[in-house]
Amino acid sequence: MNTPIDVVSDLFIKEYNEKIHHLEALAESGSYRQYFKICSKHRTVLGVFNEDLPENKAYLSFTETFIGAGINVPRILRKAKDEKAYLVEYLGDTTLYQLQSKNTSGHLTSESLYFYKKSIDELIKIQTKTIGQLDTSFCYPRDAFDKQSI
Repeated sequence: MNTPIDVVSDLFIKEYNEKIHHLEALAESGSYRQYFKICSKHRTVLGVFNEDLPENKAYLSFTETFIGAGINVPRILRKAKDEKAYLVEYLGDTTLYQLQSKNTSGHLTSESLYFYKKSIDELIKIQTKTIGQLDTSFCYPRDAFDKQSI
């Protein structure tokens, strides 16, 4: 039986035909997705494994729509045939939360504020540029952002 590490490693090797020099499991965050930082001599990508196919299909479909609308989100580089794993563009080691957490004053730094503004700009684009383009049949885990979701 293939482990999630085996699956994302195989996907990387099929996509790039390169030897993996470093593979690191990253912390789970908000779902059952398992994340792996995969590094070769020439590149670093994010490997994702998740057996929850409806969640994967939603992510893959929405990402495709966002990219088509010019929204700045990580590109999907390759997906497994069964869609339980995929490779995503790796954007770095620091999250916005980590960036702001370094600041002990409690106030936003100019660097944090810059990235918060950029994030909000992209969220606004998601709300305005994808109207009528998103295939809402993929919405997961619910088809509406309602009181329960909040």
